[in-house]
Amino acid sequence: YLPPCGDVPIGTLVDDAANILRTRDPARPLFLYLQPVDPHGPYQAPLRYVPAHGAGFTRRDYVSYWALKTGVTVTPRQRDGLLALYDGAITYTDAEVGRLFDELKERGLFDDALIIITADHGEQFYDHGLWRHSNSLYQSLLHVPLIVKYPHQKTGLLVPDPVATFDIVPTALQVIGQTCAACEGRPLQEAGADKTRPLFAYLMEREAPRPRMRSVVADGWKLIRQQKDGVAREELYNLELDPDEVHDQHARYARIAADLGELIDAYEAKAGPTAAPDAITLQPAERERLRALGYVQ
Repeated sequence: YLPPCGDVPIGTLVDDAANILRTRDPARPLFLYLQPVDPHGPYQAPLRYVPAHGAGFTRRDYVSYWALKTGVTVTPRQRDGLLALYDGAITYTDAEVGRLFDELKERGLFDDALIIITADHGEQFYDHGLWRHSNSLYQSLLHVPLIVKYPHQKTGLLVPDPVATFDIVPTALQVIGQTCAACEGRPLQEAGADKTRPLFAYLMEREAPRPRMRSVVADGWKLIRQQKDGVAREELYNLELDPDEVHDQHARYARIAADLGELIDAYEAKAGPTAAPDAITLQPAERERLRALGYVQ
């Protein structure tokens, strides 16, 4: 069950989820999927969740999230206001997830459940001179939360090893005793088994299924490659010493950049050519739901 989530606050989603839990057939397996978008623009959390440093902002200080798409100049005070709203949206989401957990506990479902919380991207607040998302492969977009509660897990564990969101499917399958030979990812239960595994990310063109940017992370280093005016441009960062990617080390460590570039080339060669897209016809309701999520203009 997935309501038009682009228009629905997470509090409503949790209300709907609670109703599903109350009325479900307990003899059937349970798979519950919620897709809240409150930490996504336009950052409209209930004001009681907005941090105090944003409380004094007036309408004059406010800048529309959608205005950021036009390249509008934002003052430091306006940026602080956007950050306060964003933090409020995260806090609101966290509180509502806690309410869902309480509902699961009340119904005796929490302990047996596999629970996974993650995000499809982060947000930029003028990081590297950029706003929003879908326009870079910097860590502010790629480094997303990933929280896993395994069935009957009693204590928490922070795993520092780099992993990827495509590890989620084999993780869930392993919990239910299945494997996925076709999956590129690996079960998170095996995190740390291969600390040398390179992790790739791609930003695709809007008009065609081909990469606009690509990146690889390996051994604490990250290479970002993009095509601009037909010329490949690369940036290299040491994520362990420079997690905010402030200092481009490409000129200084050209050999490391070349080695990482070879990883990208080998990865794409193994994948083969990009498949040609198939034309599809969207139904009006499907188009409206994609528009609500920002995927259709």
